[in-house]
Amino acid sequence: MTTDETDRDAAYSWEVRYGSRVVEYGVQRWGEPHPWTGATTRLAFEIAGELFEQACLYAMEESRDTAIDAEAKGRAAPEPIGQVIVVLRDPTGAELANLTAHLRHRPITRTEVEDYRALMQAWAEDERRMAARAAAPPPEPAEPEILAPPHEFEQNPAPAAYDPRHRVVDDLLQQAVELRESVVDPDHCRRRAYQAERRLVEDQDAERLIAAGRDEAARAIAAERVARSAQLVSLWQGRMADSTEIYLRAAALDTEAARLSRALDGPD
Repeated sequence: MTTDETDRDAAYSWEVRYGSRVVEYGVQRWGEPHPWTGATTRLAFEIAGELFEQACLYAMEESRDTAIDAEAKGRAAPEPIGQVIVVLRDPTGAELANLTAHLRHRPITRTEVEDYRALMQAWAEDERRMAARAAAPPPEPAEPEILAPPHEFEQNPAPAAYDPRHRVVDDLLQQAVELRESVVDPDHCRRRAYQAERRLVEDQDAERLIAAGRDEAARAIAAERVARSAQLVSLWQGRMADSTEIYLRAAALDTEAARLSRALDGPD
């Protein structure tokens, strides 16, 4: 289906469902890049097809990641996503496309779980090192309190004058919070990068096996899967680098705020 010139600015709605549960929904104008796929075509079946492929891939990844994480932590794995549905509708609500997949998940291997545990331990060690670098040194011991002699009249100390540097401390802490909220946390990015790298290795192994045959279509599909997996690796590695940099900048702001706070609270 295509849109004519009078419908150039018309919108279509799209949704992704896991069974009966809607997990993603949006309204898009024809010709604008789709937020999931970047597709700008005006053909509904092409938009739905690319979105459907991505939705199935994400559902498989989500189920697999959740299962590995649960098994690594000694918990029962939740039920994997069994059905993915993608629907496109026109502004009147009429369906333009409706695609359904029933997913089959392969078992999680012991090697995957052990590798994931090792990765979690490495991440925890990285977090401890980052926390140690960001932690402020302990404050210097306060001067011992000098007690007034007996019978000496004690006056209440004059209220301390407001120091505008206190606002600087608050601003630094708030900036650190906003920086961390602006990105996905590094732990999540590392986990997704690890899973993407595992999938890339598997797809490359499958491509080598298929390359020995004479099925041109199978070789093309295998090469396409490798290309998509490589893109996911680049995506999550890039996000991990950006997120780590942002968190380090936030830690530096926390450290500076702690230093200023100690200076303000210390003896004159």
